[in-house]
Amino acid sequence: MKHVFFESLENLDIKNDDIVLVHSSYKSLGQMPFRANDFLNFFIEYLYRGTLIFPGLSHKHVNALNPCFDNRKTKSCVGFLPELFRQSFRVNRSMHPTHSVCAIGKEAMSITESHGLDNTPCGPNSPFALLPKYNGKILMLGCGLKPNTSMHAIEETIEPPYLFGETVNYTLINKEGNCYNKDYTTHNFDGFVQRYDRIIDSNTDNWIKKGKIFKAECSILTAKKLWNEASKMLKLDSHYFVEKTENLN
Repeated sequence: MKHVFFESLENLDIKNDDIVLVHSSYKSLGQMPFRANDFLNFFIEYLYRGTLIFPGLSHKHVNALNPCFDNRKTKSCVGFLPELFRQSFRVNRSMHPTHSVCAIGKEAMSITESHGLDNTPCGPNSPFALLPKYNGKILMLGCGLKPNTSMHAIEETIEPPYLFGETVNYTLINKEGNCYNKDYTTHNFDGFVQRYDRIIDSNTDNWIKKGKIFKAECSILTAKKLWNEASKMLKLDSHYFVEKTENLN
C-alpha cells in the first residue's frame, strides 16, 4: 500500500525534492494499512531529495504563566502526527518558545537554524517566512485551510492592528542544554477568530490544488503564491483573515 500513498503525493504535485510543510489531522486519514510511524517513514522516503517539516508549536504549554521552553523536551500542541514526528525521529527543531517547527531532510538545518534570531512568533528568520525562498509547499492534510501558520508570517510583514500582544520573557534551553532568557512579542487575536480559509477566495486560477491521501481531503499550496495572494488581500483589508467573535453569536 506504500505505492498508493506515493501516488497520492504525486497527484498533489508533490515532487521528491520538494520542501513540504504539513498541517495535519491524523484521524482524517481513516483506517490505514500501516502504523503512523510507517506513514511518516514513507513520507520521509518519498522526499528523499527534499525536506519534510511539521509544526512543533507549543503555545498551549509555554506562555506567560509557564514561560519555559526546552528544545529537546517541550511537547508540541498541534496534533498527533507533529508530536510523533518530534519524538520518534532525529529532527532539527527550530529554536522558538511557542512557534517552532521540526524538519528532516536536505534543507532541515538551513531552514530551521536562524529562527532563534527572531523575537516574534513568525518573523523573517522563521521557517514559515523562509519557505517561499525555498520554493516550498504547504500541505493541508485533512484539516481544511484554517490552521495555516504561514499566514502569521505574512501578517507580521503587514502588521494588522489585531496581531501583536504583550511581551513575555521566556527561559529557553537549546538542544545542547544551554539555558538563557529572551523577550518575545506574542500574538494577540483577542476578540477575533482566524479565518485563513478565506484564502480560497483568491483561487480563481486554481492555484490551490485538491486531492486525497487515503480518506483525508487535502489541499496543496505553493508558499510563494500564498504570500503574493494573501499579502494583496491584507493590504486591501487588514481584517480580511479574521472575524470578530461577536459576529459568531
